[in-house]
Amino acid sequence: MAKRKAARARPAGPGHLLFVYGTLRRDLRAPAWDRLRPLGRFFDYGVIGARMFDVGGYPGIIFCDGARVHGEVFALTAPAVALAQLDAYEGVEGGPQPWAAQYRRETATVATRRHGSIATWAYVFIRPHDHYPAIAGGDYVRYCRAPLPASPPE
Repeated sequence: MAKRKAARARPAGPGHLLFVYGTLRRDLRAPAWDRLRPLGRFFDYGVIGARMFDVGGYPGIIFCDGARVHGEVFALTAPAVALAQLDAYEGVEGGPQPWAAQYRRETATVATRRHGSIATWAYVFIRPHDHYPAIAGGDYVRYCRAPLPASPPE
């Protein structure tokens, strides 16, 4: 009788693809990028139907039609391990500190440049967001690199 290979545990959902839109983006080169870099490789650029907010030094998104958020898709090499590490970093709902949860990892449909429409994971902001400023254009890299407005004369 032939031996069967042990089945690898895979996360339910889109598997190994993750859409990032903020401090984890490769193009931003923020310190958070060092967390993602060893966990996978760049796959493609993409956009999702969502609105983006500046929630205090990093962005949050909520899904909605009629708005676009720009980001990058990464192919995770060991999805279960990578997603567990990233869930802890992002403060995902259901984690060890439920009072601190800010995000939920959800399935997102991403329109990519080279691979068409694909399913990925994305971190969605779960706290009230009405008091946070919207990030026009939905591109956190552009937002971070924009010149600051001039101060009014005194």
